[in-house]
Amino acid sequence: MLKKLSFLISLNLLLTGTAFGQSDMPACAGSDISAWDNCIGSWTYAKGNKYVGEWKNGTMTGQGTYKFSDGRQYIGEYKDNKYNGQGTFTFPNGEKYVGQWKDDMINGRGIFYNPDGSVQESGIYGNGKLVVAQYIDPNTLIVNEVQRLEAKRIKKEAEIAVNKAEIGQSSTPTCEGDSNSWNNCFGKLRSNAYTYIGEFKTGVASGKGVRFDNYGAKFVGEFSNGKINGQGTNLGKNGEYFIGDFIDDRPNGKGIKFAADGSIEESGIYRDGTFRRSQFVDLIQLAEAVRLREVKKAEEKRIEEIERKRLTEEKKAQELERQRLAEEIRIKYAKEAEEKRTREAKAEEERRTQEAKLAKEAEERRVWLTTPEGKKFAAAEAAKIKMEEAERQRYFAIEEAKAKKQEAEKLRLEAKQKREEAERQKTEEAERQKAAAIEEARVKKEEAERQKALIAERARVEKEELERQKLARSNQSTASNGVIAADLSQGKDSPYCEKMKNWASGSRELVAAYIGESMSSISLIRFRKGDLSCLAVIDTPKGPVNCRVEKIRKDEKSGVVYADLRGFLGDAVCSVLRTGEPNPFVH
Repeated sequence: MLKKLSFLISLNLLLTGTAFGQSDMPACAGSDISAWDNCIGSWTYAKGNKYVGEWKNGTMTGQGTYKFSDGRQYIGEYKDNKYNGQGTFTFPNGEKYVGQWKDDMINGRGIFYNPDGSVQESGIYGNGKLVVAQYIDPNTLIVNEVQRLEAKRIKKEAEIAVNKAEIGQSSTPTCEGDSNSWNNCFGKLRSNAYTYIGEFKTGVASGKGVRFDNYGAKFVGEFSNGKINGQGTNLGKNGEYFIGDFIDDRPNGKGIKFAADGSIEESGIYRDGTFRRSQFVDLIQLAEAVRLREVKKAEEKRIEEIERKRLTEEKKAQELERQRLAEEIRIKYAKEAEEKRTREAKAEEERRTQEAKLAKEAEERRVWLTTPEGKKFAAAEAAKIKMEEAERQRYFAIEEAKAKKQEAEKLRLEAKQKREEAERQKTEEAERQKAAAIEEARVKKEEAERQKALIAERARVEKEELERQKLARSNQSTASNGVIAADLSQGKDSPYCEKMKNWASGSRELVAAYIGESMSSISLIRFRKGDLSCLAVIDTPKGPVNCRVEKIRKDEKSGVVYADLRGFLGDAVCSVLRTGEPNPFVH
């Protein structure tokens, strides 16, 4: 393969070409190729080899295509009739080399392909030989002139945009005032990190613009919301540059990274500023996408301008309508004011005419009244007025008398009502006192009956008490240490127990307890809870006393239940015999 290539590069008449439709050079004129300069021409040599491409100073320089009569072909860059730059050499059997050249020799990064498209070898070449074998990304090699020219065009346009930005050249109106209010204008804004020159919208960088950072790099492209967003070209300080898509100041999407010499370092897909996947990127498609976006923006701007003009026209029409209405209102008010002034003048004129008429009539009447007939009329008129005044006075006198009579009648009725009210209250008071007397008599009668019943009850109780005292004295000899017998029946007066032992062995507990010291004759009965209606006989120095159990209380510490006693007839002994209280009868 290298021998085949050595034969080819030994030729001095090798030319470059392709995509000349992209070039703006004119066609070469005449048949003397030594005179061809900065033009595009086609030349066929004696052996049938043919070159189509760019010429400069009579040499093949620029982009061109050289086809050999045996089927070989070179497409790429030339300088002084030699391969120089990027080029592709294709053999008749389908093999081909894609890469860099220098003075007709393979020099730099390149790839040899087999006829089936597989890679035969790749790496770094020097003077036609493989020096370092290594993988070469085919997407980093420009395979056609269209791509090369497009890259140069985009870079050139970016450089022109930078120059225009630096001198402030723009068709957009210049921004004025506070930068926060810049809108749809061209301005320059500096920050600590960079300087931006371009279009603004709502106070931030939006639209086309150029950004210069503090390290010498420049970005030319689309901005939105103050950041790089869209298609753009980033020019490095050392000549390297990047063409591709950006989102929020970072490469995102398709892009190509070029070295300073124009060779491709990376070509593919970027995510958040990082190269993720190698891929061929068509700059024509990228440019077309930009062009379509520009067309869309231009259309949107045209529609916006049409809408703005429409709104302006509407506003103007509204202003004219407002002025027309204001003029109509002014004319209406002026007309009404004039009509009012006319009416007032007419009324004033009528008033003056009427006053003059009345004055004339008054003067005529005054003169007429000086005549005998007038004096007679005046006297009759005066008599009539006097009579009418007398009639009026009489009418007022009658009305006044009638009013006084009505007032007197009103006072009489009020006095009558007061008397009737006093009589009613007196009657009600007498009936109330009568009812109170009857009620008092009934209460006194009931009290007398209650006293009578109480006396009878006292007599009965005293009788029972005497009998119980007798019984208590009779049982005194059987009660040990002054223990007292008690009747524990529920609400009934049962016979007294005969002996203390009967209570001790009974179903209800009965225990004697002494109060104070040396109390052999005075005791307190203790009962179980529930014996609320029991009767207890207390033996005192004054004799036995019959008491009723009034309340049962439990001592929380000892657990013993005590009975509070009270006498039937209010005896003081029962009143003081309470648990824990000293006995006043003990001396």
